[in-house]
Amino acid sequence: MTFGNIEYAPYIIAFSFSVLAAFLFYLYRAKRRTAVLVRSMLNISVWARRVKIYCIALAIPLFAFVALAPQWGESQREVENEGSDVLIALDVSRSMNAEDVGTSRLERAKNAARRIADSVSGGRIGLIVFAGEAFLFCPMTSDKGAFLIFLDSASTYSMNLQGTNIGAVFDEAFRVFSKRRENSKLLVLITDGEDHEGSVDEALKRFKELEVSVYCAGIGRESGALIPAPPSGYLTGKDGNPIKSAKNASSLKKIALDTGGSYFDISDSFSGLRSVISAIDSQDKNYYGTRIIKEPLECFAFFVVPLIFLLALELLLPEVRRR
Repeated sequence: MTFGNIEYAPYIIAFSFSVLAAFLFYLYRAKRRTAVLVRSMLNISVWARRVKIYCIALAIPLFAFVALAPQWGESQREVENEGSDVLIALDVSRSMNAEDVGTSRLERAKNAARRIADSVSGGRIGLIVFAGEAFLFCPMTSDKGAFLIFLDSASTYSMNLQGTNIGAVFDEAFRVFSKRRENSKLLVLITDGEDHEGSVDEALKRFKELEVSVYCAGIGRESGALIPAPPSGYLTGKDGNPIKSAKNASSLKKIALDTGGSYFDISDSFSGLRSVISAIDSQDKNYYGTRIIKEPLECFAFFVVPLIFLLALELLLPEVRRR
């Protein structure tokens, strides 16, 4: 048996225990206030009162169990696989180790990529990692689980050649998108915008032949930040001084404008991802055939019936005996 709301289990259990504790405390106070003689004068049925107490005491944990959405077994169904081809280009240069966004730039960039992957419904998604060069880290796939495995393993050690070459991203993306002439394609570039090669314009001119929009997610501070270097200290240049990495938003805005995409910043908020998700949803869908998906069977209804019975019994059972 599994539970659909297992991530909320601590809150559901804590709430249920709180309600149960409050109910027991109420019973304790009521017992002290109501003497046996008074209950006799009021003609209260002791067994009916006990049954009502048991009903509530059982209903509280049963409600918590239902709220957890119990599931067992699974069903299979065939669905048409339609969607967009979304290619994410992730900067893994050492400047992405800078921690000027609450965490490292790379970790925040990965979180943004995960949200984009969650929004891809029925389509395919792939991953390019780049620093001084770029290569296809995860081929285009409809398996989100496989994509997330590749994404989690991406790091600043994934590339031997360091530096930042954004032009190489467009060369690699051109190679990937040219293999299949699909109508619905989109490139998401996640980087701090630093470029050490200056080959963007030439590579972008060729890439624009595909008529693929580029959505640029900038990350970092324009004021700059030092780059951590393990085991301690910061990355230094040839002169021995620490290197400061700053976000270059202007170049990313130009790329987005030239390709019909948009630029947004993810340093403080992921709200800008809405433009990417909206673009994915609004594109014409590519058809990839059919696939079989497995879904867990919801069985909370089997426990709702006794829950309703207990609550109804507590409400309808008369506590006062007929004379």
